[in-house]
Amino acid sequence: METITDLLGTYTAGETAGLHCRDHPGEPSCSACRRCGRLLCSRCFLPRGTAGMCPACMKRVRLSPREAMTFFRHPAAVLVLAVAVLSLLYVSAGPGRIDPESTGNRTRKGLTLHNWLYLGKGERLKTYADYLSSSGRPEAARYYRRARSAVREAVSGAEEQYGISLSQLPEERIEEEPLRTRFAGLLIGLAACYLGEGDTGQAIEVLEKSIEVNPPASLRALARYRLGKIYEEDLRD
Repeated sequence: METITDLLGTYTAGETAGLHCRDHPGEPSCSACRRCGRLLCSRCFLPRGTAGMCPACMKRVRLSPREAMTFFRHPAAVLVLAVAVLSLLYVSAGPGRIDPESTGNRTRKGLTLHNWLYLGKGERLKTYADYLSSSGRPEAARYYRRARSAVREAVSGAEEQYGISLSQLPEERIEEEPLRTRFAGLLIGLAACYLGEGDTGQAIEVLEKSIEVNPPASLRALARYRLGKIYEEDLRD
C-alpha cells in the first residue's frame, strides 16, 4: 500500500455501492458537487473556488446578473422560491427520525461517503503536491498541508464509523484485520503528507501509531522502512 490510491482500493464493493459517478458508473467518485451534492468523478469535476461543481450546476451559477434579475421578476419564479423556502422550514422543524444505521449524528453510509470523498481529495492534493515538490516549487508544502487535512478528516471519520479511538492504542485493540489494514494505511498516508510539509516529528509519531495498530506484516514493514529513512536523513543532517 504505497499510495492513498491503494488505500481507496481497500473499500469493498458493498461499501462503495452508490459511491460512483452517476454519469460514468464505472468511475469512482472523487468529490461531490457543493451545490447539489451529486457525486462526481474526475471527468465531471469542475473546480470552483476551493470546492467543485457538476457541469449542470456550473452552468446555473454562470447565469449573468441581467438574466438573474429577469428570472426573479417572473411571478412563477417567486412562487417556486416561496414554496421551496416554506418546505425547507417545514422539514427542518418536523420531528426527526432515528436511522437504525446511525452512528452518532451521521449514518454509517454517510460516514463511508465522507471518508471515501476525503480520501479522494487527499489523493488528488498529494499527487499535485508530489509534482510541485519534484519541480522544486515552494508551494508544494501548502498542498501537502491541504492533503494532510483531508486525510486527517478521513481518519476521524473512520474512527467515528467503527467506534475506534486511535489515541487509546495499544490498550484498545482492533480485532478485525481489514480494519487494522485500513487504519494503518490511513496513518501511513497521513505520515507521507507530514513528511511533504517537512514535519518529521509528526510523521514519526503517526508512523509509530500505524505500527501500534498491529497491521499485516507488509504494512508494518513499510512503516518501519519509512521510519528508518527519516532517522537516516536526520543523522545525515
